[in-house]
Amino acid sequence: MVIFDSNILLFLLSSTNAPLADPRTQKPVDKVPERIEHLVQELIKRREKIGIPTPVLAEILVCSGTAGPAYIQKLRNYSVLKILPFDEKSAIEMAEMTKQAKDLGDKKGGSQEPWQKVKLDRQIVAIAKSANAQCIYSNDATLARFACAHDIQTITASELPLPPKDAQNCFEF
Repeated sequence: MVIFDSNILLFLLSSTNAPLADPRTQKPVDKVPERIEHLVQELIKRREKIGIPTPVLAEILVCSGTAGPAYIQKLRNYSVLKILPFDEKSAIEMAEMTKQAKDLGDKKGGSQEPWQKVKLDRQIVAIAKSANAQCIYSNDATLARFACAHDIQTITASELPLPPKDAQNCFEF
């Protein structure tokens, strides 16, 4: 199981998104929709499930406007996608994460983000942990640091390979 964060999921649902910046360089990532579609096809070949945490789904729907119902329908069309709830197991994981941070004297765990964002990121990581996810696909540097602190790899859009036809350079003769 892998997890998609909202900034990655949006490119699977819509081709009219603002450019996505590499969190390390702040430069725009080229061909993001193609990279994500290629990733999905590779995950399908490997019979790997893509988890969508309910907080990610909520974030997408809040920003979707009238496209919300179409997004839900598109999600239902991908058999590889699984909506993951913030359930009892996830709540226990998140409580432990928050308790550890408080015991170290900083409930935000060193983050400079607003408390609401910290809680949202913790929910996503707690859901990922409770689903035994290997990695989270996200361009959110704060979420990536938090996931890493809990032994979950994060992969950004710029780290995704281009589809084979796009990966080859054209040579003029």
